[in-house]
This record gives sequence, C-alpha cells and structure tokens, in this order.
Amino acid sequence: MRLLKTLLFATLAAVSLSTLSAQDVKKLTADDLKGYLAEGKYYFLDVREPSELEQYGSVKGYVNIPLSQVEKRMSEIPKSSTIVTMCEHGRRATQAAEILQKNGYKVVGACGLAEYRDKGYETVKVPKK
Repeated sequence: MRLLKTLLFATLAAVSLSTLSAQDVKKLTADDLKGYLAEGKYYFLDVREPSELEQYGSVKGYVNIPLSQVEKRMSEIPKSSTIVTMCEHGRRATQAAEILQKNGYKVVGACGLAEYRDKGYETVKVPKK
C-alpha cells in the first residue's frame, strides 16, 4: 500500500510539473508579436514545416527550425537571445518554447501567425527550396 501511495504521489507530481511548464509559456497575441517585431531585438523562431512557410510566409527576420528538429538543432539558437516562438496557431510554438525553457533559454512567449495574418500585418514570402 505504501508503494502504491508513493507511485501515485510521484505520478501526480509529474503531471503537476508538466502542467505548470505549459502555463509558464505566455500566449502572445498578434498585436504583441507586432510590437516585438518593431522593437527588433528578439530572435523569432518559426517552428512550422518549410512547406507551411512557403505557403503562408513568415515574419521579417524569422529563423526556421521545425518543431521536430528543435531539440537536435538547439545549438543553432543563441542562448544570449530572447526568443519568440511561432507556428500557425500557437500549439507547436508553445511546445517549442517549453523545450527551450527547460534547456535554459529565455522565451518571451509563443504565438500563432494565422491571427497575425488575419489582422493584415506584414509577412514576408518564403521562397521554395
């Protein structure tokens, strides 16, 4: 019985910690993103697949590392930068932000570019590779 209680407590603690990390990532609005872009001092990490960038474009100054590659390619992301993660609707951006935060990166928040485009804010075309 004691072992069962210990296992249950450990499981609940792990679930609580994973929920907490997801809450730590600020969801940015399109207006927030526009403001950060205007400041020009952030690292804009677009975690969508290259085909999505070709289809929808991105923001000026973006760096593309698909979510599936973020952990493998973290060394390409400067630790000294303050990061804004982006994807189409924000879910993958939040996952990328959590990965980066767990590895000591400073992340401002995560946002979806669909809302940004819907507001008519400027995007850049991404050429096919």
